[in-house]
Amino acid sequence: MPICTPKAPTQNNRKACVYVRVLSILQLSWMSVTKWLFSKLNSQFPSGPCSFSLISTSKTSASTNPFSPNSSTTFSSNVIEISRLLSNCGRGGNLRVGSCLHACIIKNPPVYDARNTFNHRNVYVIYNSLLSMYCKCGEVCDAVKLFDRMPLKDTVSWNSIISGFLKNGKLGSGFGCFKSMFDSGLYRFDHASLTTILSACDGIAFLGTVKMIHGLVTSNGYENEITVSNALITAYFRCKCYDSGRGVFDEMVERNVITWTAAISGLAQNEFYEESLKLFVEMHFELVVPNYLTYLSVLLACSGLQALKEGRQIHGIAWKLGGSVLSAWTTTIQYNYKILFSPPKRRSKDEENIFQPSTV
Repeated sequence: MPICTPKAPTQNNRKACVYVRVLSILQLSWMSVTKWLFSKLNSQFPSGPCSFSLISTSKTSASTNPFSPNSSTTFSSNVIEISRLLSNCGRGGNLRVGSCLHACIIKNPPVYDARNTFNHRNVYVIYNSLLSMYCKCGEVCDAVKLFDRMPLKDTVSWNSIISGFLKNGKLGSGFGCFKSMFDSGLYRFDHASLTTILSACDGIAFLGTVKMIHGLVTSNGYENEITVSNALITAYFRCKCYDSGRGVFDEMVERNVITWTAAISGLAQNEFYEESLKLFVEMHFELVVPNYLTYLSVLLACSGLQALKEGRQIHGIAWKLGGSVLSAWTTTIQYNYKILFSPPKRRSKDEENIFQPSTV
């Protein structure tokens, strides 16, 4: 597995290569390397979960080396630290530090040797974290190379590479990878696999795929998995299959706010405004507390019906919810006031006064 991608000889990649060479030449201890990596991450995520306090600052000796076979406790904690580091690299898009950490892992092969049955769990954790990091950084090619060379794979590995393809716009490869996983018979998909595939289905062209996934959901006992059902509702409405989306909603035994919001939003976006508002009223009687996305969907339904009174009531709720929530409403509220809510002579006045507390 190449440490640095040769296709992009940028300044950052050259620096990454230098860091790796320095680490290789100096033969730094694991604790020194980890401290250095944490300091690099803390400079970019000063208040994030990747805290330097995770690493012991006491002096280490050969007997407490985390790579020593006699220090399983220390090693176990370091696996968690490595995973956290890689997770932070992925979230922050810090490919340079992630690549350097990959180099450190390669420098210590006995610890992650898949031939040792006691290391299988650690192999899964570390390689899946590496795979996720490369995908989140947009380096799909490097992720594929790593995936192909992984000594051990599990469902999480497949989910990571499928998600990496889909989130980076490679839909064909993502769906093909899911099919390969299914056809192999060696790996069982889970709820994360199903929701990942469903999240990429947007448009009538994907209706066949959604129905196929729905069949897998039913035949494998995932119909009571609330996250999968929520994804099915959203996917059906995106594919303009309203009856199937509403059918999944009606058959659900347990619903949460995401379930209600998915159905209300799907109906409103497909111009079933009255049904959307009726479902919102039903949600109220079920004592489910809406979130700001629910209110945005209701506002869209009000604008579709040109229900000015109800729209202003929703606007009032926005003010009660506070500033951070209200900021997410700005564009939608301005658009609806300007285009739909007000008669031509009143549009400019309503749009001008929309964010004045006295108007609510």
